[in-house]
Amino acid sequence: MATLPTHEEIAGEVLSIFVGHFNCRPEHVLRVNNFLAVWHSRGLEAEDFKPGMEFAAQRGWIKILPGGTSFRLTKEGFAAAEPKQSMPSKSPSHQPSRKLSDRDLMLRAIELARNCRSEPGRISPKVGAVIARDGIVIDEAFRGEIKPGEHAEFTLLERKLSDKTLAGATLFVTLEPCTSRNNPKVSCAERVIERRIAKVFIGVLDPNETIRGTGELRLREAGIQIGRFDSDLMPIIEELNREFSRQHNPSSRRQRTAAETADPVVAGQVGPNGHRIGYTEDGDKVEWLPDEEEPGKEWPLLLRRNDKAILEAYNESWDKVWWNRHQVWLQKIESGEVLLTEEQKPVLEQVKKAAKRIVKKYGKKNLGWNDFDWGLLSGRMSALAWVMGAEWDESLDT
Repeated sequence: MATLPTHEEIAGEVLSIFVGHFNCRPEHVLRVNNFLAVWHSRGLEAEDFKPGMEFAAQRGWIKILPGGTSFRLTKEGFAAAEPKQSMPSKSPSHQPSRKLSDRDLMLRAIELARNCRSEPGRISPKVGAVIARDGIVIDEAFRGEIKPGEHAEFTLLERKLSDKTLAGATLFVTLEPCTSRNNPKVSCAERVIERRIAKVFIGVLDPNETIRGTGELRLREAGIQIGRFDSDLMPIIEELNREFSRQHNPSSRRQRTAAETADPVVAGQVGPNGHRIGYTEDGDKVEWLPDEEEPGKEWPLLLRRNDKAILEAYNESWDKVWWNRHQVWLQKIESGEVLLTEEQKPVLEQVKKAAKRIVKKYGKKNLGWNDFDWGLLSGRMSALAWVMGAEWDESLDT
């Protein structure tokens, strides 16, 4: 691996990544995990990272934000980086004869994904793909590299390698290959199968419910081995695609089928007290106990609350969780902790409309909580999820 001789030269490489790779401008914020992925993919020593950052901070080129998980580029740092923007990349793709580890190839795919830009009027996923044989890179691509909107796998397999034999090769792709395209287009999963690729490493599953998991399943059905990106790299890919994910999973509201909410009564079934079981008009499952004071009349002993009521309570809690997270996001934007990109602006308008609908539905006074109430909500969500046969293991930490 390359070692830079002086702290100033290391800091210069830091600025090169900020400006030359991520295209950061003054006051732009960069997460340390994203930075480290590129740092390692350029063949730089891990022990050089800290002194390089500290030197750049001492010079006033960057500002380390509270918590140490993010950095902000200053005007002085941007000015100092300008002569270094043309520095050649030390990424693995520029060393085609070098045998790379699976992790190196994963990191390269992530670096490629950063080059993606959404098509006008939409938010597209950022996807990078690398194909290799025995650790030697054959070629690589990212979504929209040659033509806007074209998938990374299509660009790689058809635009660049249409005449190349790829049987037995390994594909590294940051997002699960798609399984359906508008006719006459062929899905990426089918293209991978057609080229007899032996193994596919997938970064993360597609957040789109119509695709999620089906791409991996289709490849497995075709006899292709499936591997996963290292677990510490998955959050980096998810962070890159946070705007794309929001439009497919804005609040994680749980949907249930009729089969999940139905609980039919078996003929002759009786309750714990030996009396018949049935349902109230509200859909609650009860045991009908005879009224001793008024013969011929019955009163209901609740056995199981109506699933619709449980689901409604669960989704109401999710609405309120989502609204509060939205408020935290707005506060971070207003404080400058989070900088809004052009791609995020249409997403922000959409979530503002959704937030207004929630305020109208529940009333603003029923949406804000202190720490104690937030803890109660966490317990409520856990209990409701358990009743519905799921597990609430998500954090309410905003």
